[in-house]
Amino acid sequence: MKKGAISFLILILFIIATFIGQQYYNASVVKTTFNEILLISSNISEKLVDNFFSNDEKLKKDAQNKIKKIVLKDLGYDNWLDYIDYIEVKIYPADVVDNEEEDLIIALNISKDLGVIGIYKKYNDGYVYVDKIENLAYIDNVSTLRYKPKNLIFIIVDEELEENIGAFFYDKYTRFFTKRNSSYEEVFRFSTNYEGYFYEKWTKPKLKNPKWYKLVEYGSIEQITDENLDLHIKASKIIQIFKSEESNVDSIPEKFILIKEKNLELDYFWSDKYKYFIQGEGITKDNEVVGIIESSDQFADYYLDLSDKYYKIIDKNGKIKYINSNNLKLLNLK
Repeated sequence: MKKGAISFLILILFIIATFIGQQYYNASVVKTTFNEILLISSNISEKLVDNFFSNDEKLKKDAQNKIKKIVLKDLGYDNWLDYIDYIEVKIYPADVVDNEEEDLIIALNISKDLGVIGIYKKYNDGYVYVDKIENLAYIDNVSTLRYKPKNLIFIIVDEELEENIGAFFYDKYTRFFTKRNSSYEEVFRFSTNYEGYFYEKWTKPKLKNPKWYKLVEYGSIEQITDENLDLHIKASKIIQIFKSEESNVDSIPEKFILIKEKNLELDYFWSDKYKYFIQGEGITKDNEVVGIIESSDQFADYYLDLSDKYYKIIDKNGKIKYINSNNLKLLNLK
């Protein structure tokens, strides 16, 4: 091939490469511009948030409804838009995206036992949707905890669940969530006020003179960072078991007698290995070292002697399982 032909071929290839590069650049600009326009047009403005916290009831009500509509659509709960007047909205400003800005945690109580959270990142003069936490009960309160040594931010949700059909229990509990595998996942749960009922006839239909039991748990928690900058959750719990005075009564009786009381002091610590708050470690019969989240004797229903003692454990892959105490050797559980 002659030298002139080679030069011509190189020129043609250069022109083609330049054209392709320009088209890619234009497409990228269009995509970026489109995304920015989309963010700006679908955000929650600072003015709307100011109106939400306004003392003017009309401004506040209007802002509540607008924010509820935006969040329901962003989270994919469009089917609840017709019930917007019955949905409760709560807003908690906090730096949760780790951008040194005050972002928004927006909680929606869709019903008495269904809550959901939308997380909105500060963007210019407003906030844009970036994430969510689902499968919540009724949300009482939301707060955050920053653990700087590990660059972690926990979203702490206080929830309430009341079940009067079939199960007969009330549970007020606290859960910690943090980012794991690109989504928010639960890493701690603790009941602070639990009351449940159990009727012996449910498991022993032929039992003569079956009794009712009332199960109560009162608990409190606090977060502590020790001298090694390890994050601990110190928990206290009182467990009480009551037995009914009457027997063979199909509805919950009014009078109960205290038959057992137990006090617990528990220490959970954040584990980088399991990405979870655990109480210690154990080793299974398969020689697998696992994290111990809790044991069944830390709950009131254990003292009804309905099952053997078991442990709730988590493996190195983040999978949570339950294991009989006979199949687990404790390594460092207090």
